[in-house]
Amino acid sequence: MEEKMKPKLVLSMDKKEGLLKRITSYLIFYEEQTVFSFLAKERQKEESEKISKKIKEEGKGFFKGSAEMMRFWSHYGEKFFEYSPEEVIDECEKNFSIQNRNIEKMIFKKLDVGMVDSNGNSNARDGKFTFEANGEKYQFIHKYGKDRNIVNVLQHLFGSNVKFK
Repeated sequence: MEEKMKPKLVLSMDKKEGLLKRITSYLIFYEEQTVFSFLAKERQKEESEKISKKIKEEGKGFFKGSAEMMRFWSHYGEKFFEYSPEEVIDECEKNFSIQNRNIEKMIFKKLDVGMVDSNGNSNARDGKFTFEANGEKYQFIHKYGKDRNIVNVLQHLFGSNVKFK
């Protein structure tokens, strides 16, 4: 794959689609465009079934199987580093792309870890990622804290159009 076509960054986020409904999303940042990939519940179920079958075939027990499933989903987005923008878009009918030059404003609010009380309860707040492009506003929720790589890549791609909080 040509260097220009390789993703610079892949972020796993959730897109709010109502009061309590969220859809798992991946934002794949290429040099000239950003691709939005949504993991439909059906696709998530198919992938989980494939991994479950593999775990059973390998004879892994409950704990090792659970760890394998968690590992699979925590690294799922890494596959996009091998995909062209067209391949990502073709995965799901909801997927789309926006040319980076059309992104007018972007705000990346990091995860607020907050305080932990004596009972172990935390008041952590999800990070928020908001941007405007082509007259539309997009909002995502994420679990990223302060990450220099994210800052560097987004600043490289969007310059003064991106703000960090």
